Amino acid sequence: MSFPQCCSLQSSIISPNNDDWTWVNKINPERLFIVICRKGRDWLTTSFLFTIDGLKSYHLQQHGPATTREGMGMQCEQVNAVYCFASPADCLVLLQRPRPGHWPKKETLTKAKQFGVFLMNPGTLAHSFDFDSSNYTGKFVVRHPYDYASVQCRMSTNLTERLLMFDLNLIQMKTYTVTKMIKKEILYPLVGDGLSSFHMKMALLFTVEQFPEMIWTDDNIVQCVLYSLNTLRRFVKRRHCPHYTIAKVDVFSGKLQKHNFQSLNDKLKALTDSKLSCIFSLQMDQIGERISGNPTAQNANIHNNVGKPIQINKNAFCD
Repeated sequence: MSFPQCCSLQSSIISPNNDDWTWVNKINPERLFIVICRKGRDWLTTSFLFTIDGLKSYHLQQHGPATTREGMGMQCEQVNAVYCFASPADCLVLLQRPRPGHWPKKETLTKAKQFGVFLMNPGTLAHSFDFDSSNYTGKFVVRHPYDYASVQCRMSTNLTERLLMFDLNLIQMKTYTVTKMIKKEILYPLVGDGLSSFHMKMALLFTVEQFPEMIWTDDNIVQCVLYSLNTLRRFVKRRHCPHYTIAKVDVFSGKLQKHNFQSLNDKLKALTDSKLSCIFSLQMDQIGERISGNPTAQNANIHNNVGKPIQINKNAFCD
């Protein structure tokens, strides 16, 4: 009954002898975050993540799963979460699904087995808000009942994702950085915040998994960016972006609207067909000038399709 990438927590207390768990069968009036009772069971609402003791003296504002804390002359943003030492079955997909084998490395996967997951507030759960500036009217669409949505805890494998990112080499990190710049300067005007850096990260991780290590070199970075954008385009064409570490999750869900996919696909096709000539026009950190170095030679490389084409199994991206 849970949403994708979500689970529910049943409230419980420790028995007096501390060796057993006793299920709570009634609402605890002192704990207002235990409010959902279904068939004799009480569920924790995710609001308890915003009522942690010690933060009562601060003014809290929720922004998705995060809270902005203000008080005592300071302001900071944080995400409160509960750590689960055992990973649910859906979070073991990285260890179980087939892959070419060169990446992630065996030692990396061994470390990943030791990590659990964080459970956090899922944010708006696909609720949406539209504002018509001409009529000064707003519309808030609630897609799920509050008593159902409020007990959904989102699973986060950020420790595993952090491990994978640290396992990338310098060229792969540069590729990720350039794709984020393209997202910010070229794709943002089309889809706004619907396409995030997380989508670019998923595209990169699947690309690194599929392509051999020998292509990730300094003189082939433009082609590496093209490979990553081609991976993203395959996801856009299928209107499904898989999560790298969690099964049965579409990362596009609740982010991109139906009308965004065609325009995004057309733009990505134009970028790849031009062999990424737009890369020299990027303004952020003067990356265009830094990559070009010798503009004449670099443009010649681009039009010669930097690097040799590598055959890969495109069906692997459906996993």
